Amino acid sequence: MTEQQSQQPNFTFNGPTRVGNHNTQNNTFGHDPNQLAQFARELLAAADSTGITDTARARITNSVEILEGELVSANPEPGKLRQFFENTKQAALENLPALTVQTLFAAVGTPLA
Repeated sequence: MTEQQSQQPNFTFNGPTRVGNHNTQNNTFGHDPNQLAQFARELLAAADSTGITDTARARITNSVEILEGELVSANPEPGKLRQFFENTKQAALENLPALTVQTLFAAVGTPLA
């Protein structure tokens, strides 16, 4: 009985699974740094042109400065960029009008979700 195959489904895509030494996996997910820089510039402009409090504007400005600092570094780390982008996006969502945020994200082609 121990030699029977499992009754659970087994899905294989694009041929058999390959396991071994010297295999490489390339991930191409993430955000384009140029797109993030454009987003940061547009967000600062939106923060300056909307009637938000100085505290809200300072939070957005601080988040953008941190994001831009990583963008201009010699070797930006994708994990840090994602984290700083999420922090900046959250600051925008919490402090700017919803329509402004949606328009901003659509204009620079950055996913809101």
